[in-house]
Amino acid sequence: MTNPKKRLQLFSIITLVLLAGGIAIILTKPQNLAKLETYEGILQEMSMRRINDGAPTPAIIDILSFKVKGLDIKFGIHEQFKSYDGYVQNLHIGDTVKVYYDKWGSNSEGFNLRIGQIEKNGVALIDVAERDDENKIAGFVFLVVGIIFLIVTIRFYLTKVRVSKTMLANND
Repeated sequence: MTNPKKRLQLFSIITLVLLAGGIAIILTKPQNLAKLETYEGILQEMSMRRINDGAPTPAIIDILSFKVKGLDIKFGIHEQFKSYDGYVQNLHIGDTVKVYYDKWGSNSEGFNLRIGQIEKNGVALIDVAERDDENKIAGFVFLVVGIIFLIVTIRFYLTKVRVSKTMLANND
């Protein structure tokens, strides 16, 4: 890709996606537990699985899947940056758990990954406020990387594209 205009277009698209994505994530309203479905029951099964995330550009992800007795929903916990050790050490088959979830959160493989909060003995193992904070941090990272790409794009334009236009104009 030696054409400066095509490179500029690519940089511009990446910059736009990063900035728009960062702003969209930052402006996303925090989850409200009162608006989520709630179910309390006994943990019936739990295992690690690899599934398709169901996104428009699918990826295989690792999840900790579990099922609560009396509820016909398979749940999945997906962690981007954290280990699953805390869940594995604290959740055991037979434990009573309270799950806050979005009833429309099932992916193409039937796992509901939209869990707002999981509580065991009144202690949140997945905390809705913590998840919202992690999303805000991800939004700011997107924004910072987008700003860096914006600076690189402007510098690229000023040094490569504008220079090549000037050289073409001087040759005429």
